Amino acid sequence: LSTQRKCGGIIIQSGFASLRRIALEIFPGLVIFPLWLFPSEQLDSIGTLRQPHPPLLIIHGVLDQVIPHEHSQALYEAACGSKELLTLPLTGHGDISISAPTEYVHGLKRLLERARAQLAASSGVEKDN
Repeated sequence: LSTQRKCGGIIIQSGFASLRRIALEIFPGLVIFPLWLFPSEQLDSIGTLRQPHPPLLIIHGVLDQVIPHEHSQALYEAACGSKELLTLPLTGHGDISISAPTEYVHGLKRLLERARAQLAASSGVEKDN
């Protein structure tokens, strides 16, 4: 979506590196199918994050049993520019804002601060304190 619409920041919560990667991890037998059977690179988050993008916050629970935490590490490593990886050690896939509300809110605030600073820098406006 961020490649199609201008946005001030990106949040990836419990995200996967690419559709192909997560599909092969869940269903290893898919390796026998040709690449053209998978959707185009539209769901290749790593490929997207290698391009310039607004400030990024990646949030992932270490206990996630749906999408392994390693996906968030791969996303973070691939991303260029302003980025943060918020790793929540006691959190699973769907309980991030409930099991770690303080860390979640602080991560969102930091993203908003980075987005505001980037917007101010690009428009030449000084940041209010």
